[in-house]
Amino acid sequence: PVSASPSPTFTPVPATGSDGVPMVEVPAGEFLMGLTVDQFITLSHQWSRQVSKDPAYAPFGDEVPRLTVWLDTFSIDQVEVTLGRYRACVEAVVCAPIELRGYERTVISEATRPDDYPAIVGWEDALRYCQWVGKRLPTEAEWEKAARGTDGRLFPWGDEWDAGRVSRDWSPVGEYPSGASPYGALDMVGNAPEWTLDSYRRYPGSAAEPLAPASARSKVIRGARPFGLEAVVAVRDTGATGGFSRAGFRCVRGGEPVDLAAAVVDYRPLVLTPPPPPAEVDLSGMVEIPAGEFIMGT
Repeated sequence: PVSASPSPTFTPVPATGSDGVPMVEVPAGEFLMGLTVDQFITLSHQWSRQVSKDPAYAPFGDEVPRLTVWLDTFSIDQVEVTLGRYRACVEAVVCAPIELRGYERTVISEATRPDDYPAIVGWEDALRYCQWVGKRLPTEAEWEKAARGTDGRLFPWGDEWDAGRVSRDWSPVGEYPSGASPYGALDMVGNAPEWTLDSYRRYPGSAAEPLAPASARSKVIRGARPFGLEAVVAVRDTGATGGFSRAGFRCVRGGEPVDLAAAVVDYRPLVLTPPPPPAEVDLSGMVEIPAGEFIMGT
């Protein structure tokens, strides 16, 4: 049997708040989620050339195979939840106050619009805020469809990276309208990384080893890398639900969250086949070296 996305371990928050933020509608239907094997190979080699790193460490391994996924209609916040919006939840004694860290305090102290920066919080406070305003966190499938549409594009605007379309730092939300997704969602790449509802796991059909227990208990973070190939919207990251991991977030309104395995319509499983047995070798042109010791070096 397929289980639904895990429920929070704390008491759900009554929907007594409101935020009035614009939302964009994502219509029902199929979309392409993840990466094909060819995309994975191409991106990994491009990443190793551009970043001068071992392709084994390229951030594209857990996004294979590509899935065809069906989702019902839902709406998602056009922009990330801001410090100003989150403060209302704190004042309602629902969300925990944010303690800005050194860099964040410096930015806010110099900002002309401090309330418009994304709120960077723990997963439980993101979930609590969304429940408070009568919404919920998006599943990672909902987040990815809202970010890339239905055609499997690598970035919200297409397949070619364009640094001019994203915030490469912590910035007020909505300042890069040219980076909008096909549905009009902003900052899906760049600015703050974003929490999703789902626990981190391999995709159906993956040939990778099972996750370690600590990783399997982590939550999926999306949109975390605003730097070139690492900003591909299919890329996933992890964050612990405790107080150490922090990220931005946005909320959705729709039906009950659906487990990814139940939403997948089609995929091509990855099968790691062993190499063929070696062919017969002609030894007639070789000489035999018998077993035993020899003197090596000077």
